[in-house]
Amino acid sequence: MRPLGEVAYRLPGRAVALAETRRAPAVVFVASFALWWLEALVIPLTGGRDLATYLGAYVELLQSHPVDLGFVLGRTPISSLAVGGLLDFAGGAFAEPVMAALYAGSIAAWFLAARHFSRRAAVLTAVVLLCWPGYAILFHELASDALFAAAFAGWSLLVVRVFLSPTPARIALVGAGVGILGLIRPANQVLLVLGGAVLLLGLSWRTRILSAAAFVASAAVLLGGWAVHNGIRYDDYSVARGGNATVPFFRVFVTDKIVRPDNGPASRELARAVEERLLPEEPYRSYGITLDEFFSKASPRMEVDLLALSDRIKGWHTHYSWLRDVGMEAVRAYPGQYARGVAGSTWGLLTNALFRSEDTGTDYTVPESKPGKQQTGETVVIDGRTLPKPSEGEPIPAAHEGGITTPDGSIYTVWTSPSEHHLVFVHPGDEARRDELNRRREELASRFPDRQGSPTLAHRLNQSSRWYPPPLLWLVLGVAALAIRRPVGAFALAIPTVAALIVILFSALGLPAEPHYTVPVAPAFVLLAGAALFGDARAKARSA
Repeated sequence: MRPLGEVAYRLPGRAVALAETRRAPAVVFVASFALWWLEALVIPLTGGRDLATYLGAYVELLQSHPVDLGFVLGRTPISSLAVGGLLDFAGGAFAEPVMAALYAGSIAAWFLAARHFSRRAAVLTAVVLLCWPGYAILFHELASDALFAAAFAGWSLLVVRVFLSPTPARIALVGAGVGILGLIRPANQVLLVLGGAVLLLGLSWRTRILSAAAFVASAAVLLGGWAVHNGIRYDDYSVARGGNATVPFFRVFVTDKIVRPDNGPASRELARAVEERLLPEEPYRSYGITLDEFFSKASPRMEVDLLALSDRIKGWHTHYSWLRDVGMEAVRAYPGQYARGVAGSTWGLLTNALFRSEDTGTDYTVPESKPGKQQTGETVVIDGRTLPKPSEGEPIPAAHEGGITTPDGSIYTVWTSPSEHHLVFVHPGDEARRDELNRRREELASRFPDRQGSPTLAHRLNQSSRWYPPPLLWLVLGVAALAIRRPVGAFALAIPTVAALIVILFSALGLPAEPHYTVPVAPAFVLLAGAALFGDARAKARSA
């Protein structure tokens, strides 16, 4: 036991010594790469959140006349091209190796960012991330979340290097990085506000203003370029549709349920439209949904109907500004309840663990290809009628108009019973294009590894994820250490954490707590804790 104890005693010192060598990043990368494959024996790569949507966008981005613009305009291109491309190229053979490389590269990037402050900080950051079950689980799901996590790691490394020695040209690269993050996930456009942080640099005012302008301009070139692309191809000059219907509308309508007809003029107009155009139609009519219940039992399927209603009444090019106005009226009418909801979601985002689904019989059938099958097999009795019980705890079996999104409404839904419906295609050829779209999506979705993994070990992994220190712990530890020790380069160190908090808070403004929104950016809190604890303190630096 004594030799083993000596090895354990010397190991941290050797790790710290190794951290300053040129081969250290390669060692971290190889170790992370090997760990991903070891975990892949337990949890093989699978589809992540909104897989069907990303595959739809991928297929239609390569077409000259897409049938459903909701796919291509609802997402930005990088995630769709990456998710679909990895499953398309070579029959999906490279999907797992690429995801393993992204996982390893992200940890190596965080290691290098921390090494700018100290070797011990670098070792701590790498070890914490390698031991974090939730971070590994994220990279075993093919979706925008893992791609965002890898890109955010690389961007944070760039931020640390640039802000330790800033120039306008280098800060322009950081702004371009924000543009790339926005093309991975549309909500990341909120990081443009970091251009204001550039004005806090210890440079001349002329250089600060020039740097801030370079930051915003480089991001705007990328994001604006994509908006122009959408305008030229689809007559919709936007980076992505749907933002107005998310913050704060989704939260106030679905999560907090504080939308009321008397909140304001936009809300009254919405209530009239719902009463006249939705409630007399199926499935609302048969399931007995009243106007009061529409708002008190608000659900994601009902929200989908409001999107379609906004497009029909206000027009496709209004980009759901009507729903944004309704959301803002709800916030003004119930500020305390909204603030509590945002605070609760923020707390959940900082404390909830990420788990792997333990369902080993994953069905990759594209759900939109079977729009009429949304029931559980159980029944409910409403006004003396026995009807299929809606799935997922919803009050209705499906959205009234939850099919394909088109500017002219040429594809719409017809209901033949309280629970059965089908699409009608006005233009010849659209139905065949829809069928081909669904066929390609299902073909791509079937190319994940057919290994079953180990349900028992996957359950143990979920248990370890539950008990692993949450992001909030690293954030609190890092902020406390930063305030007490004030390490050299504190401004550069703080920027990734500020960016992470902006992403988390922006998510909470419109959505309920979902760990997939937090895990990609939470390593910034680990970086903050490690560098604030072990980085060179200012007092020590002055005396040196």
